[in-house]
Amino acid sequence: MSRLGGGARRAGKLALAVLSAVLDEGDVVAIVVQGRFRGEAAVAALVEGKVVIVNDRQWKPDVVVLPVDADMAVHGWQDERTATLTFVSGDRQEVLERVGDRGLAIEMAQRVRHAIGGPEAATSVPPAPPVPPPPTPT
Repeated sequence: MSRLGGGARRAGKLALAVLSAVLDEGDVVAIVVQGRFRGEAAVAALVEGKVVIVNDRQWKPDVVVLPVDADMAVHGWQDERTATLTFVSGDRQEVLERVGDRGLAIEMAQRVRHAIGGPEAATSVPPAPPVPPPPTPT
């Protein structure tokens, strides 16, 4: 979560709480991105062998779990302001749109593609890059 921008952290606060509630004990999130899913603020996370997408729809949040396997594909688009990630698994297609942290969206797509890459890659997700140091005051 520390890699999300300030606006993404604020917008995704409730969806991140829903995500933490639906994860299993011991699940490790490799990367998370914030955007909109089914019209509501949402997050998508890559978690050991699956992509979990949740939104903050009032009273009944949408929770989608897609296995990262040979049937999965991820497509990404970006413009000068936002990115969109489309996860395709079998006959399902789930879209996370208006992702403000375009760099994280690109990294998410790369990590999912890496995990799909082969039997040994599906169980090992590359480590997250180190968090950049805070800017020095001038």
